Amino acid sequence: MQHTSRALGLSACTLAASMLLASPASAQMTPNGTMSMRSVDSADAAFLMKASEANVGEIAAGRLAERKGSTNAVRLFGKRLADDHGANERKLAMLAQRLGVQLPMHPTAEDRMQMQRLQALSGTDFDQAFLRAEERGHEKNIVAFKRETGNGASPAVVAYARKTLPTLDEHLLIATDDANRLRMAMNDRGMMNGGMRNGTNGANAGTNGSAMRAQNAGGNSGQNSTMQSIGTSSNETQAGKYQQSPNNSAPGANQGQAGANSSPTTNSAPTSPQQPGTPSSPSQSTPH
Repeated sequence: MQHTSRALGLSACTLAASMLLASPASAQMTPNGTMSMRSVDSADAAFLMKASEANVGEIAAGRLAERKGSTNAVRLFGKRLADDHGANERKLAMLAQRLGVQLPMHPTAEDRMQMQRLQALSGTDFDQAFLRAEERGHEKNIVAFKRETGNGASPAVVAYARKTLPTLDEHLLIATDDANRLRMAMNDRGMMNGGMRNGTNGANAGTNGSAMRAQNAGGNSGQNSTMQSIGTSSNETQAGKYQQSPNNSAPGANQGQAGANSSPTTNSAPTSPQQPGTPSSPSQSTPH
């Protein structure tokens, strides 16, 4: 009888050991000192740990966005992230405890580096970097959650992934919409600033053009005045030249020419004048 009980005890220990080796499992001690076996697939356990790390990182990023976001949309999205992932983590912690999976208590090194980069930014630079990080992070998480819903071995873990997936989809949609609106606003602002710069340049060009036209007008006016003065001096010089020309003689020369023209030209010699006291010769007539 004693031999039989020993054999049964040995068989039970062998069965327990074989169960531990057959599938990944976690063993925990109950408060009364007994061992409680909670079997969970290794892939499911890894998924739970990765999901917890994602929750911790999203909670920290959301709280940072609440403080540093430059727009109300980014701050509200940060609050939504912190609230939703906080609720997801509480559900996950209860599930992990029930399945005997130890969850990480701190964010990953990658998440810490990302937080440091975000903390160094401000304004729209922070908003852009935060929204890009949320888009990438949620895209990666959605892929992992979809894989778990299709390949998970634990019904409880698969149910958690399936219930959480719509929330992740909403977060990705919000991040994408906010990022697009932010890009549009920045483009509009850039176009406005470009229009203002073009307007200023146009005004400066108009002012410069007016100044150049005024300068050209002044130069042309001065040039015209100079040309007119030169023309007047040239005309006066030419007039003086004409007055001194023998072809267009002065009045004295004209009078002399007129006198010369008024003297008649005769070809006969002048009659000698009769000497006084000299009797004229009487006509001799023949006596009858």
